[in-house]
Amino acid sequence: MTAGKTYVIDMESKDFDTYLKLEDPQGKLLAENDDISPTNQNSRILFTPKQDGTYRVIATSVQQQGQGQYEIIIRTFVGKEKQPEK
Repeated sequence: MTAGKTYVIDMESKDFDTYLKLEDPQGKLLAENDDISPTNQNSRILFTPKQDGTYRVIATSVQQQGQGQYEIIIRTFVGKEKQPEK
């Protein structure tokens, strides 16, 4: 990951309740997420690293009870740029 960029990490499954973790290059837990909302059991982490590095995404299930197919999508967050006033 590149310092200063914001990343959105999504994990989705129709088979089980997803759980995401993010670790830094030294293995320290930086972020985790169980449910996006009370009605959405998929997981999402928004993260902006302070330094460049190789980070680890851990995809699992709640209490490691689920199994089945899942999808992970990692993308950079791009906000709208403010246009100069005329």
